[in-house]
Amino acid sequence: MPIQYRLDYAIDKSSGKSSDERALIRAVAGIKLAPSDATRVWPRILDHKWYLSERLGRDVGPRVAIIDYLENVEPLRRRVNGFKSYLLSIQERLLARAAKEESSLAAF
Repeated sequence: MPIQYRLDYAIDKSSGKSSDERALIRAVAGIKLAPSDATRVWPRILDHKWYLSERLGRDVGPRVAIIDYLENVEPLRRRVNGFKSYLLSIQERLLARAAKEESSLAAF
């Protein structure tokens, strides 16, 4: 019988890891994240903490890493995704307009 869900999900769910990450991000940065977003962002924050620590030659701590990541790295991702959404909305409007014009021309 195949497994219906990822093992990581079951481990995180049983350990409460996702809610701990969410609580820490909310306490430090004041940002509410969905559980899936917190789970997605947390490993990236840890990588960012390591990167910052290496660049500065000292341990920056989780607070600096969380705030720096959410302020400087994640907004860039949101802007790219927002631009993609914007382009898709333009495409949908153009297709709707073309379909409307085609149906009005077919009436003649």
